[in-house]
Amino acid sequence: MTQFCPVTYFRIHVEEAEAHNGVDLIFDNILRRDRGNYTCSANVDGEEVSKSFQLFVDNKPLWNDDKTKAYSYVDGSVNLTCEVKAEPEANFTWTKDDSVIYPSEITQIFNDNNTSILQLKVTEQRMFGDYLCIAQNKLGTLERVIILQQGQKPAIPTAKRSWLRTMVVWCNISKMLVWLLHSLHLDRQTLKDHSEDLQDAKEPRLAAQKIKEKKQTWEVE
Repeated sequence: MTQFCPVTYFRIHVEEAEAHNGVDLIFDNILRRDRGNYTCSANVDGEEVSKSFQLFVDNKPLWNDDKTKAYSYVDGSVNLTCEVKAEPEANFTWTKDDSVIYPSEITQIFNDNNTSILQLKVTEQRMFGDYLCIAQNKLGTLERVIILQQGQKPAIPTAKRSWLRTMVVWCNISKMLVWLLHSLHLDRQTLKDHSEDLQDAKEPRLAAQKIKEKKQTWEVE
């Protein structure tokens, strides 16, 4: 009875060469992840020899992100980004309303390592809308629309005088001043009203006494 040994198949494997003495490294159904450096080593007449080569795997552009929306406001700025996987490296083109976008005072384009960034200074309402990013190499072309929408301009923070600020001042003044304030029986409201005086005080004892005198004057009046 004849027995057959099972054969294990490897997508990447070595075969004896037919056209020369040696072996060939065979790639079946090559993938993007196969790219990289490979080294062949052999013993020839008792001497170790080796040869290395780098494998590049060409592929058409594929999206490396899923960004399709961005937000800005008039007088603001924004970056629109396209990122792909491609070999050889992709070339990028940006358009709006079927017109190609070129660098100017309000637009800048930065291309590097399969990534393109369109930087816009939004100066008017008509700059909102659809922007088309085109990535292309010798194997294919990829297109994506990124929608720039109008958002709310960030509000300008307003400074409010609060007990929290007074507490910060309290923590920054010297231990002596803290002790003096307690010994002079200054209440929380008085401390709050004179927080700026305390913050700038160089002579704790005099600052505390001055505050107390003001408080007494107000009470007499």
